[in-house]
Amino acid sequence: MLSLVLCIAMCMQVSASEEVYTLSPTPPTASGIEARGKNPPSGSAGTHNLSDSSYSYEVTDMGARVYTNKWITGASSIKISVADWKLIEEYHGATNDQLTLEVYDSNKKLVDSETITISKESGSATFTGLTSTAKYYIGFRVPLNSNRYSFNGTISKK
Repeated sequence: MLSLVLCIAMCMQVSASEEVYTLSPTPPTASGIEARGKNPPSGSAGTHNLSDSSYSYEVTDMGARVYTNKWITGASSIKISVADWKLIEEYHGATNDQLTLEVYDSNKKLVDSETITISKESGSATFTGLTSTAKYYIGFRVPLNSNRYSFNGTISKK
């Protein structure tokens, strides 16, 4: 049932030209099929070209880290925007409005990262010095304090 709901959520489109990718931290199922977002994109994953459109994403429940489910290409400078930041479940840790954004290359090497403080439910960071023809993926990481968060946003060409 969860797989069906995830498939439907991932296939929904905001408009005719913009797709929102749902990034999920759900662990792999018993059959070994992994939910999108739990791990970095595989070598055979699709590519999203920022020269054509922004990459829109939605994180519905995260307590550690998620990744983009597609490779990002087409820009030497990108802006990662975060919106609608919400603490959806608080455990023992203090609430934290910090999110680390990480840019990785196709060799899974960390190229750059920045920790942003979320203010009024939003925040952003810009990364420069990328190669527009290279493939990258983005990691989103929160401190490990057992709290759960949700947010959405876009990755766009700067």
